[in-house]
Amino acid sequence: MRTAIRITCWCCLLVAVTGPALAWSTMENWADVLLLQIKARQPLPALSAYGAGLSLAESYEVQRILVRELSALSPVVGFKAELTTPLAQVRMRGNGPVTTAVFKDDLLAPDADVGPAGPGEHSIAPAIGFIMKRRISTPIADAAELPDFVAKAVPVVMVLDLRFENRAAVRAEDLVAANGAHTHLIVGKAFPRPEPTIVDSTFIEILHEGNVIDRAKATNVKGSQAYALLWLINQLVGQGLAIVPGQILITGPLSEPMPIAPGTYTVDFWEHQKIPVNLRAPGG
Repeated sequence: MRTAIRITCWCCLLVAVTGPALAWSTMENWADVLLLQIKARQPLPALSAYGAGLSLAESYEVQRILVRELSALSPVVGFKAELTTPLAQVRMRGNGPVTTAVFKDDLLAPDADVGPAGPGEHSIAPAIGFIMKRRISTPIADAAELPDFVAKAVPVVMVLDLRFENRAAVRAEDLVAANGAHTHLIVGKAFPRPEPTIVDSTFIEILHEGNVIDRAKATNVKGSQAYALLWLINQLVGQGLAIVPGQILITGPLSEPMPIAPGTYTVDFWEHQKIPVNLRAPGG
């Protein structure tokens, strides 16, 4: 399969170097590479390792084409931020967070089984999501305006599978082009109040077999969920995307995603909700 990926990628590279006139075709070709691998449920190539040389703006164009095709199978229901931790940015040689689309099939209810996956194939991180109640198509200037747009704030558990054939080779541009990590999003019940600044008080623990393995705060992303949500909204509308009522916006991992093994985990959003996560082993 890796040979097949190489052949397809080198064909795309040949198109890429034939001249600027084929730039649009090149973006579609790189998107086709990713789409074929996703549909075949195969690991994805890090396009930069195959000479794609995509800028971040070009990677978002590949993502746009990919999402357009995948939305025919599962509709887009929101967006999320990734690379929100310093370590993640360093590992992928990024300059800050990036944005990716959320599909309906990504969303799971608490107690849902995730997997199958072997040890270290998936990672877990807590997050906060916001359900929007008004359309947004232009930038928001001040975080103080956000309560007018937010219907609910919800706890989210992100279970991420990077799904790349060579994780060490993945750059921020590769992550963006592939629409991010393959993420299961377990969404909990709404917080009593939706304001981002109120959610800032949230403290989270991740437990495995009753032992705490990680802790996080809602303020870990940009110092406040209000600023994190403002950044995400303005990034999306800056890309020409419109946010519509009912969509969920997830401000990204509140801690460095932690590799997990098959078993049962609990993500405890203190004084609000404990969300169980069941990762199945292959064949389980």
